[in-house]
Amino acid sequence: VQSTSGTCEAKDSLFITVNDNPTIQVNDTIVCGLNNVFTPIINSTVADNYLWQPSTYLSSANIQYPQISPKSSISYIITAKNATTGCSATDTMFILLGNPVADFATSKAVVIIPENVNLTNSSNPNSLNYAWYLNDVYFANTKNSQVNVKEEGNYNIKLVVTDSLGCMDSTTKVVEGKSNEKIFIPNVFTPNGDFANDVFSISFVPGLYLSFEGSIWNRWGQQITTFDALKGNWWDGTFEGKTCPDGVYLYIINTTNINNKSKTYSGTLTLIR
Repeated sequence: VQSTSGTCEAKDSLFITVNDNPTIQVNDTIVCGLNNVFTPIINSTVADNYLWQPSTYLSSANIQYPQISPKSSISYIITAKNATTGCSATDTMFILLGNPVADFATSKAVVIIPENVNLTNSSNPNSLNYAWYLNDVYFANTKNSQVNVKEEGNYNIKLVVTDSLGCMDSTTKVVEGKSNEKIFIPNVFTPNGDFANDVFSISFVPGLYLSFEGSIWNRWGQQITTFDALKGNWWDGTFEGKTCPDGVYLYIINTTNINNKSKTYSGTLTLIR
């Protein structure tokens, strides 16, 4: 720098130092699930001080590599600063959180074969891609679906959901198929007090029926008694407190299974003392 006044002259020097400006580059991130903790990828030069804003979900807002445990989608402004020069740079990081939750209900958990079981989807959020699997075999991509239970055994039904970010969740439920053709109705009983075959009782699977009721009639069309098989109320061979005579009696049994299908059984029963 030179200054002149008349014949007088003065000089001085000015030195300008150009420092490298800090650089920072942060990658946007997709996170799946609420329980993930991760460390961001940051490319930075020259800087030695960092500030993250806001500090939400961060282990620290003043370090280069904080741990982040996001509970929702969020954006951060990261400032990288050189403490010596005071120069700084900023970048913005976007975190997109995907947290689909797979869930569905079956119309029945136990069915009597053959029977269709409806699968009602209640996954969250609503806008998802769906994949249904039956015993690990893919069978549908609709929101709701249905399976046909044709044989006895367990049917493992799995729903896999994927959101717009590619995050996935799954859940599995089991439907059991049973046969109700396992009823044994005896045609004779001996209520003689020897504790063997003393009551008229029917062998069946209680869990397969909503109702299982019957009545006993004599050969003159008179109703002798009624019974509820689900309550274990069987006929002991008496009528109004008196023993019934040996002979042939008629039974009528009305059942409703867990598929809401009704069936009537009727036949004869021989009482021998």
